Amino acid sequence: MRPHYIANQSGFSSINDKDLHLYKNLRNLTVTNSRLTYVSRLAFQNNLKLQYLNLKDNNLSSLSWRIFRHLNMSYLILSGNPLRCSCDNMWLKLWLGEEADAQEVRCIEDGGARKPLSRLTVPNC
Repeated sequence: MRPHYIANQSGFSSINDKDLHLYKNLRNLTVTNSRLTYVSRLAFQNNLKLQYLNLKDNNLSSLSWRIFRHLNMSYLILSGNPLRCSCDNMWLKLWLGEEADAQEVRCIEDGGARKPLSRLTVPNC
C-alpha cells in the first residue's frame, strides 16, 4: 500500500476510531499543516503495520501513549505542534530520546514559554 499524505487541510482536525479502520496494510501516514488537534486512542487499532507517522505542523497539545502501545513504530515526527510541557507528554520525551532535539520538538510551559521537549522535567509525574 502506498503512503497516505494529507496536507494543508484546514478542516481536518481529528483522527477518530474508525477513520483508518479499513487501511489494515497502512505503513506510512503523513498529516501535516492541517490543524490536527486530536488523535483517538484507538485511531490506529487496525493499522498494525504502521511504521512511519508524520504529524508535523499541526495543533496537537498532547498525544496519549495508548495510541501507539500495540505498534512497532520506527518514526514519529511531531515538530511544529504546540505540545504542552506536562506529564501527559513525558512519554514522548522518553520515546523520542535524542530524536526530539533533531526534530526540534518544543513544548509550551504554563507561562507560554517554549522549551525543547528533551528538557521536559515535570515534578510529580
